[in-house]
Order: sequence, then C-alpha cells, then structure tokens
Amino acid sequence: MAEAVLDRLVGPDDDVDVLVLAHAVPDITPGRATAVWLSHVCPGKPLAFGLCDQGTGAAFTGLRIIRDYASTGIRRAVLIVVEQAELPYDTGDAAVPSGHAAVGFLLGDGDVVLRVDSVRQRSDVPATALEATDADTVVLGAALAGAATGAARVLRGPAGQPYTGVWWALAEEIESGASGRMVLADYDTELRHLSVAAVERVGAAVPVAS
Repeated sequence: MAEAVLDRLVGPDDDVDVLVLAHAVPDITPGRATAVWLSHVCPGKPLAFGLCDQGTGAAFTGLRIIRDYASTGIRRAVLIVVEQAELPYDTGDAAVPSGHAAVGFLLGDGDVVLRVDSVRQRSDVPATALEATDADTVVLGAALAGAATGAARVLRGPAGQPYTGVWWALAEEIESGASGRMVLADYDTELRHLSVAAVERVGAAVPVAS
C-alpha cells in the first residue's frame, strides 16, 4: 500500500529528501524494513524513518520530524500513514482497523509548500485536555468525537480506521481545494497520549484503500 501511495505522490524527477512511514499495527512481515525499501524505490533515495509503537501519535511524530528537517533546508518530504486490518495472531484489546488503508502527503517546494505551524504531543493526559482553537477546520480522531473545539467546521475520519482516519479526512479536504488554518487532533486511549497539529497547507495528498 505504501509503495502505491508513493508512486502517486512522487514523479520520477521529484527527488525527495526525507521519507517517514508511520503505522501502529505491526507489519505482518517484521523482518522487512519497509521504510528502507520505500527509500530505495523513491526518487532521491531519501533519508527514511519508520515510526511505530506510538499508537495514534506516530504520524504526528512524523510531522515533527519533517518540520525539524525543514529548518535545515530540505526541498521535499513525504509522510505516509498506513494501517492493516489483519494480523496472524491475537491482538488482545488493541484496536484493529476494519480495512486496509494508506494515505500520503507530499511536502516541500514547487507546487506544494511545507506549512506545519505547530505539532504538540502530551503524554498521560485525559482526552478532555484538548483545548479549543480558532482554526477554520478541525479534524478529530474517534476518541475526541465529543470534544468542544470552537471551530466552525468539524470533520471526523471514517469509522473503523483508528490510525489513518484523521489523515484520510485531511487528505480529502486538501484534494477538495480547501484552504485556511486546519487543526488535527487525535487521542490514544490506551497510551493516554494527545496529539495536535496545526497546518496551513500540507501540499498534495493521496488516500488509498485496499
């Protein structure tokens, strides 16, 4: 799935400097370094990061990494968020997506502009720690469905997609041509981890389901 997203996001001449693959559900082939493989097939052979074991916070950490590298002068970065619905063992109480899904974002120069205003992540806090915002649009994760945001427009990701849901909603919003300040917020009930990101524009976005 991640490679399919990458093929749609990046052209053969669009060299990428940093690539981040974020996921919460473990890869069913744990001996495979998927982020390294994506770097191998991605134009520019970018520096690659694979993020997991952070629940819903993994993709937000990916934004933090890309934002920090942007200050060093990188030209293009890719964030890919994936989740799979099947594992060959019992997952206990862990949330399992209802379907396979992947979504990707191209950030950088040219037709896309890296505009990540802020990324905040807080550990060991309740879901009620989410503060109201003056953003034009807020995208909420499932655990924050009842939160009072103060925004005029509130979006939610598709049901059954606990890790890609908010990013899928954001991708659809960008594809529709939306502008203005947008805030994403997600909460991991198991880790008690709250993640919030404010963006002006995140560039091209590609949602892919299989």
